Amino acid sequence: MFPYHSKKFIWIVLTLLTALGLAACASLSTTEIVSTPTATFTPEPPTATPEPLALTVNGEGITLVEFNAEVARYTAAQTALGKTVDSPTASSAVIEDFVAQLLLEQGAHANGFTLDDAALQARIDTLTAQIGGAEALTKWQAEHGYSEQDFRSGLKRAAESAWMRDKIISTVPSTAEQVHVQQILLYNQDKA
Repeated sequence: MFPYHSKKFIWIVLTLLTALGLAACASLSTTEIVSTPTATFTPEPPTATPEPLALTVNGEGITLVEFNAEVARYTAAQTALGKTVDSPTASSAVIEDFVAQLLLEQGAHANGFTLDDAALQARIDTLTAQIGGAEALTKWQAEHGYSEQDFRSGLKRAAESAWMRDKIISTVPSTAEQVHVQQILLYNQDKA
């Protein structure tokens, strides 16, 4: 028999082949580790959720919080006058007022008028003096449901819309030509 067929020889050859196979696998796995890194997807951070709006006029809006606070103020004012107002009527009146103010404010901006911070602060200072000081104004704001920011933005909107209202009124003539017209009715065409 051939000496290569001995069990010992076969066992040595198989061991060498296994060792070579394992060495080859080890070199493959190290090549995978050294491979170039790939880019991963990083999600963008979430954006802030906008505050819900109760109404918008030409892209400018009134927040739901501001709207509800104004409805509450309107209802309280009507109750103080001895009038009973239901919720739909109060909401409708507040909507009409806000729409008119926003349209007039937008008209003021279109005509080049914007109340700057210094003029707004001057108005607030005048109101503070009229009401009896800063503490009295703060108390009034709290009693009527205004935060400092809501009060400032409402006062600015009211002042700008009042400016536009006054500009419109100034263009209306104080006198108008009057004509006396009379209608004469007759029963037949011959007499007419």
